[in-house]
Amino acid sequence: MNATQPAARDATSESARDPSKPGQTLYQDWDIHVTKRFLFLPGQAFAVSELDEVSVGRAPCAPVGVVSGLLSAIAMSALAVSVMAHAVTVGVVAAIAMAGFGLAATVVWHARAHELWISHRSHEVFLFRCQDEIRFFKVVRALQRARQMR
Repeated sequence: MNATQPAARDATSESARDPSKPGQTLYQDWDIHVTKRFLFLPGQAFAVSELDEVSVGRAPCAPVGVVSGLLSAIAMSALAVSVMAHAVTVGVVAAIAMAGFGLAATVVWHARAHELWISHRSHEVFLFRCQDEIRFFKVVRALQRARQMR
């Protein structure tokens, strides 16, 4: 083996980690920049070659959504009891409460943000959370393309 070969490999790997040479831009907006070789976030930069895995998820449901769902279930039980007891007024109030709490739970549950996680140097790293589904998946697709290009 030639002694210059490892040095040549080190130089190549160093240039792949040099943020001053980011490569072709795949996605860019006001705070995220994905290039062929790097992912830039405010205050952070990750070399795409060092990313082991890209994971997407959803943020946990807000406690308001859980409480609304439980109240909707309680109102549905009250509606069932009122129907069995032929209590019309209680049944109407229970039906309205069930519909209102059910709608609130649905809206809050659906509004959960998307989250992007990566595995970087064998550590799970949370990157960002986004309510905008289109923007979120543009970033994910750009990151996947960058990983395929490496």
